[in-house]
Amino acid sequence: MKEGIEIANPEQENPQAVIEQLKGEVATMGRNDSEFSRFDEITGLLQRGECTPEEAIRMAREIRYGKQEH
Repeated sequence: MKEGIEIANPEQENPQAVIEQLKGEVATMGRNDSEFSRFDEITGLLQRGECTPEEAIRMAREIRYGKQEH
């Protein structure tokens, strides 16, 4: 095995892009204002350092996949 090789996780490098992609998917499914507000809240938490990138992506996915269930 080779040591010292790290495999980059693109989601950790650019969580905002992942959140925007999920937001776009929700928009195509028929969004409502509260969903977009929740995405904006998540973005704010991330930018202020009040949540980790992983937490922000998890919250955004919950909105996206919750929308799919309706």
